[in-house]
Amino acid sequence: MFLRDVLRTQQTFRPWQNFGGLASVYTFNTREFNPDPCKRPVTFFMEHVSSSTPDDGTIKSVYKQAYENCTYDPISSPRKIEEIRVFSTRFDPDIRKLKAPRRQCCDILPTSSTDGKVMEIGIRECKEDELIYMNP
Repeated sequence: MFLRDVLRTQQTFRPWQNFGGLASVYTFNTREFNPDPCKRPVTFFMEHVSSSTPDDGTIKSVYKQAYENCTYDPISSPRKIEEIRVFSTRFDPDIRKLKAPRRQCCDILPTSSTDGKVMEIGIRECKEDELIYMNP
């Protein structure tokens, strides 16, 4: 059993109505929201998507942080990240990519940002038998 199969994820939505039995329709094994917004995970919203030259096929998605007025450790906190840039190649639906398990992997890329406020992620096809890989 893998760790990702055991961990409970945080709730990402609430039922619109809590009466008439509708609340029990969406019962997943999730963790509740923390009432303190500063103790919740950092939330990013998509700002824009762009693509490079047609020959390259690279797509860039940029996500900006939704700010909360929270205090944090400026060295180790992920709250210092203001922007996430995701790079991927345009999806080519050939027969190999349509076979199970249709998944992709990602790498945290070195960034040109010197202040640590930008994170860059590259999305790629997973390698053979790859589940989790951490760079040393």
